[in-house]
Amino acid sequence: MLKILRYILINGIFLFCLIYAIIYGAIWAENIAKFYVVVITVLVTFCLFSLDIAAKSFNRGKQSIPVWIDVMFDIVCTFIMVAAGWFILAGLYVFHMICLATIRNRAEELKLKETIAK
Repeated sequence: MLKILRYILINGIFLFCLIYAIIYGAIWAENIAKFYVVVITVLVTFCLFSLDIAAKSFNRGKQSIPVWIDVMFDIVCTFIMVAAGWFILAGLYVFHMICLATIRNRAEELKLKETIAK
């Protein structure tokens, strides 16, 4: 339950800042949204190159939310950024989505290999 609340809080703040920056033109909200996208993309990129992280995500078990909710949230955020003309940030966010999908696939491969080994 705590993981779900943390997911909602972090992504809710990001979505609020993204929409607030676009509607009202607030620079502070725009900076927070841009910072979030860049930091998340960098962190996920580092995670992509580490097999240990894929193994740890497999060992931890299921995610706090279903994958389809996370993907839909990312797609909505990407469309909002494209609609606002933030093409570079939208590209970074798509790269972040691809990296997450790759990490999930690696975790599934590890799970499959462990199941076959038993």
